[in-house]
Amino acid sequence: LQIAYHHQLFAYLQLFRFKEGQEAALSCLRYLEPGSFNWFKYQELYFLLCMNTREFQQAFEIFKETISNRRFQFLSPAATEVWKINEAYLHYLHEKGEIEPPEEDDTLSKFRVHRFLNETPIFSKDKKGMNIPILIIQILFTLKEKKYNQTLLSIENIDRYCSRYLRQG
Repeated sequence: LQIAYHHQLFAYLQLFRFKEGQEAALSCLRYLEPGSFNWFKYQELYFLLCMNTREFQQAFEIFKETISNRRFQFLSPAATEVWKINEAYLHYLHEKGEIEPPEEDDTLSKFRVHRFLNETPIFSKDKKGMNIPILIIQILFTLKEKKYNQTLLSIENIDRYCSRYLRQG
């Protein structure tokens, strides 16, 4: 059942059927052992579901629960990079006032885009998948910081990136 719910949640995310995805997520939760490989994969999908439904505070809670799990340190470098990317988006949302962590919570302490880029070497070189969210978060932060010339350069870089790596021709 755990695997079936996981696949169902993934399918609902791909189909943008978030209400059904929420039901699958809640059903799946009771079959998962926290800290297991499947639990971490489920947390990724549940996080994405919350982001897509604008439940940013819930996404933050999922993030905190995931990175504080004692087995998080044993994840592969690629798996931890996914969570670094998720953290970057949470930082952006926090700075935009969409997430309010408790005062004593320092989970979303100071964020530096350049440090983030250095901490995501695997996906920064990925030419067909997870590099895209990294490029987008760069643009979001340059816009927020009103660095419009840098934003335009980043957009031009994405356009070149798309024509080289994403468009079939």
